[in-house]
Amino acid sequence: MVKKKKIASVDDIRLPTSARKLKSKHQPFANQKEYVRAQNAAKVKQLLAKPFIHAMDDHKDSVISLRKHPKSSNFIISGACDGELRIWDVQHFKSLSAIKAHEHWVTGICFVPSQPQRFLSSSRDGFIKLWDMPYTGDILSGQSDFMGKHHDLPGSYGVHESHLASKILSFHSGGAINDLDVSATSNQFVTAGSSTQLWDITRTAPISHIGWNSDSSGFFECTTTAIRFNRSETNLVCVCDYDGYVTLCDTRTKKGFGRFKLDDRPNCCEFNPRNPTEFIVGSDSGKCRLFSIKNLKRAKQVYEGHTNAVLSVDWSPLGSDFVSGSMDGTIRLWDTRTLGKSRDLYHTRRMGRVNTVQYSVDSRVVYSGSEDCNVRAWRAHAAVHHTKQMNAREQAAKRYSDSLIKKYIDMPDIRKIQRQKFVPKHVKSAQKKRREQREREVEKSRHKYRSKSKKII
Repeated sequence: MVKKKKIASVDDIRLPTSARKLKSKHQPFANQKEYVRAQNAAKVKQLLAKPFIHAMDDHKDSVISLRKHPKSSNFIISGACDGELRIWDVQHFKSLSAIKAHEHWVTGICFVPSQPQRFLSSSRDGFIKLWDMPYTGDILSGQSDFMGKHHDLPGSYGVHESHLASKILSFHSGGAINDLDVSATSNQFVTAGSSTQLWDITRTAPISHIGWNSDSSGFFECTTTAIRFNRSETNLVCVCDYDGYVTLCDTRTKKGFGRFKLDDRPNCCEFNPRNPTEFIVGSDSGKCRLFSIKNLKRAKQVYEGHTNAVLSVDWSPLGSDFVSGSMDGTIRLWDTRTLGKSRDLYHTRRMGRVNTVQYSVDSRVVYSGSEDCNVRAWRAHAAVHHTKQMNAREQAAKRYSDSLIKKYIDMPDIRKIQRQKFVPKHVKSAQKKRREQREREVEKSRHKYRSKSKKII
């Protein structure tokens, strides 16, 4: 029997790839379609942005200090205005321990680099205390069954004294302490307050005082507000005081070698971990200024956006981004590779002023301590909304949308979508008042210049 050959229909006919793929001249609107896709990708990225992760609300007073462990992202320590210290398990967002450490505000917390299981705390009551955590090894290893192994601890996840941390030594400075920092390579630490002092963990009395003028017994002219060690040049210290001066001091000579004055009071400072010659200063005017040790006469970059005093700043471990917390109740994240505008703005209705901010060790999370007794965790990049594991198709779609945004990032519409942030009403009104005040000052200076020029003529 002769088999009949089946005639293929039009739908069954497949053209070769070269014939099916139209050339660019046959797609006159290809660029326009791609631009619309980029706009939609940018909108979806902003729409799905969920920066807030969790709030830890076990404190009973305002959180004023916060510090991450230098070698682990598993836990942090916070200090409150009632003198309480809390150790947090940030993997499960639980309080591991609560310690009544001081009688006044806990103004500073620092880990000892040479002894990772120990940390220092300072307070307005004038005391500095050294604490030891014997179970730090289990926490650093990230064991999920840590509380199962040590369920017999009396203060676990509670609010009373716990064996997780015990006091070893106590130092008295003789006056209120506003800030504290530890050297990265030695047992020395410095305190800022009514007097700026250099200490050693092995001694109960200060080694010496640090100051600008050597003929004034090493004292600053007024109370100092913030102090920080350089992580690379470990003998270099940056000191901020109430008179508006920012001073660079050497702990070997016990006096300053560089100094400049700001128009307002500096509240915080921090050295760049990747570029030791750069440091950031936050002040009462709401500005964050980036300075270089090579040239202290002028700021390299001024970052404006806050409408009230900047109370805390911290660098990302990568050194390209930093975060700032302000009295206006907002957290702003900045990219130093761009102009002085914030890339993200975080806030909540009941947060109040943000007293302290910290980046995590892996630079993926930002922690904040605020006036409403909460320690909050935020994503370092608000638009990173993929929290679950993606399959190959989802990853390809994400890469394609990111490449479109990157390709058209300089276009006005894409830039506007990326820059658009929801700003609280009180911040927006304060920004409007500042803008009007700046315009009046500019007009006033122009009028004065015109009047002077008329007199000359």
